[in-house]
Amino acid sequence: MSGVGFVQPWWLLLSLLALLPLLRRRQDEQVFGWTALLPPDPAGRRRQRLEKALAVAGLLALALGLAGIGLPQTVATRQGSGAEILVLLDRSASMDAALVARGEMPRSDKYAEPKKRKIARSALAKLAAGRPHDVFALMMFSINQFQVLPFNSQPEMVQAAIQAVHSEAPSAAATDWPQIVRLYDHLLELDPSPVVALHRAVAVAEVDGPEAGLRLVDAADLPMYHLFHAIRADLLRRLDRTAEAAAAYEAAIALTENAAEKTFLRGRLGALNR
Repeated sequence: MSGVGFVQPWWLLLSLLALLPLLRRRQDEQVFGWTALLPPDPAGRRRQRLEKALAVAGLLALALGLAGIGLPQTVATRQGSGAEILVLLDRSASMDAALVARGEMPRSDKYAEPKKRKIARSALAKLAAGRPHDVFALMMFSINQFQVLPFNSQPEMVQAAIQAVHSEAPSAAATDWPQIVRLYDHLLELDPSPVVALHRAVAVAEVDGPEAGLRLVDAADLPMYHLFHAIRADLLRRLDRTAEAAAAYEAAIALTENAAEKTFLRGRLGALNR
């Protein structure tokens, strides 16, 4: 924003009239012999100064008013994207059926057609990944509709989208990891925590390799979190840095209190020594 402007600046020439009250008048300088006999009049002098000051201020205000003082016109342009999107989900029994052409029977082997709910989940995940500046609400209906998730800027929607991408993949190798990285990028905007950064590092490792993922894991710096050491150990194992991987597995085992996790991590640690 620039400084003060005027609509009609030529009126500012009138501000010169504000000097008139300050000029000495001849009648003010006339001296009579008997004036020396008058007592001092400090109140009168103060009043005279006040009258001059008011006259100056009034003339300046008149000139500024006629000139149209004010801030220059500013045009504010709002840029960006963002919308409230209500997603209506069909949760009737038909969503459990396979998507086949009318009149055809669904297959039951490994080439079976995907179920409708899986296709809808995939479409929802792609929609959320492609619109990072929007907020979503979910409403489901079967016999009656009911709201599942209100409009919000919380990370639950993105977390659900990440889970949807994982669940629709038949294996870790077949997972759409670039899409998961994009979803974690958005999740970090909503929840910039080191735990989210750690999980994003796992996805980055699948896209750009274990060395890139390890750099991000080390940047997360969660020494008291067992998954930090477990993830780090797995990436070090993939980089053939066996001694460092073993130390990381041992740190993860020491920090977790879950018996199943301890068993799994001990198995990974034992596999390093074979």
